[in-house]
Amino acid sequence: MGQASRPVKRRLESVPCIFYILVGYSWLLRNFSWGADHRFSWSASQTKTSISIGAVHGRPRKAMVYKTLVRRRPFCEQKLRSVPPRTGREACATFLLLAMLATLAAPHAAAKNLALVIGNQSYSPGALKTPASDARLVERSLRDAGFVTVLRENAGGAEMVEAASDFVNRLEPGDTALFYFAGYAVAIQGENFLVGVDSGSGDIPARSLPLSQFMERVGGRAARTIVILDAGRIYIVAVQRGLKPGLAMPRNLAPGTWIASTAGPAQVATDNLQLDNTAYSKTLAEAIAQPGLTLEEVFERVRARVMDETESGQAPWWLSTGTGNFCFYPPEGPQPHTDAAVLDRWMEAARQSDRQQDWDRSIELVLRVTKNAPGTERETAARRLLPYLMERRDGDLRYRVMDFNGAAMFYEQAVAAQPSAVDAAFRLADAYLLAGRVPDAVRVLQAVRGRGPSPAAEKAAAMLQKLAAVR
Repeated sequence: MGQASRPVKRRLESVPCIFYILVGYSWLLRNFSWGADHRFSWSASQTKTSISIGAVHGRPRKAMVYKTLVRRRPFCEQKLRSVPPRTGREACATFLLLAMLATLAAPHAAAKNLALVIGNQSYSPGALKTPASDARLVERSLRDAGFVTVLRENAGGAEMVEAASDFVNRLEPGDTALFYFAGYAVAIQGENFLVGVDSGSGDIPARSLPLSQFMERVGGRAARTIVILDAGRIYIVAVQRGLKPGLAMPRNLAPGTWIASTAGPAQVATDNLQLDNTAYSKTLAEAIAQPGLTLEEVFERVRARVMDETESGQAPWWLSTGTGNFCFYPPEGPQPHTDAAVLDRWMEAARQSDRQQDWDRSIELVLRVTKNAPGTERETAARRLLPYLMERRDGDLRYRVMDFNGAAMFYEQAVAAQPSAVDAAFRLADAYLLAGRVPDAVRVLQAVRGRGPSPAAEKAAAMLQKLAAVR
């Protein structure tokens, strides 16, 4: 996976260095020895010359000269004669080996888990009630899970940028970087900006943190990037300036990235803002504390709870480019081995649920496979299927509430994840038509028709003929 490739690559790059050190160690043992006066010397057997690396009064001396001088040495130096030559030789070579290995290992410190948590609520106008307490709740749960945390409350744009820069500079290869933001966020020309509390009377982008730039910097340094946005609310200042509510779909995510939001792209959070904490942050903190839960399982729990409390009015969303089976807390006790036949039955049941459009059941089964078959081809296949299932589920949710543009956005991602899924393509064409986007629907149907003779191609051709008759 992408998040593991960097540490593995570093370990592989160190193999030649260790090999050469061991070769040097062997050479030291074979060629260096202690002379009669216990000075370190090298015997060049091919030239039949004895060369001493030691010196007496600053000048090199031959071995036979040392024999006449050793009697004049102090008693403590004469005691060294009791050290066997081979023991001294091995001790010196071993010391040099350990020193070189320590130098090699020094730069590769243990990977750390670092978190930057920001909660902004003192906006004017548009003050919120929960972001600061949400941030404290999540920060405490992360700190308990072993993260080194930095908490900022009611930060202006410049303070957010400074905190983000300091956070990036602390990251090292192999680290896990987590960023949580609660407050307002707006999308401007496809870029998401996390709004500072001082943006009410000024230029929003100038007093905000550009999310994509921040994530690009974090992804260039950390092995795993986790971004959590509790920010899908309507910002009155943004509406007054003609900006649409909701966030833009993230693009060009680095490998090893996980991004989650309290609501899907272009969607608005509808949870109860009169409580001390949002359902999103409260459920997130509870799920983080559960041992053995992967990120997928954590955010599936969050999604289920929020949808239940909002009566499906708000659907938390997440997107991943591969973060492995990361857990905030490791599983308790040894994990039982899952038989390959059981894994195959789960995958077959997931595909059956897919055909029945029971997306939640299918996702649950696929997550079982990813958790119980780490590092296998089955996990790879399951992770390849998972984004498609999630986009179909979220697209159907928007479709049922007659948000056809929102549904089309999710169906587009589903088709991109599984280009061979013609059912998703037809669903996308329907959403385009219901949203009044006929040219987009024609483009999708033409693509299906162009795949060659098949029932799906015939259906697409028939739909295109009907559209041509009414256009």
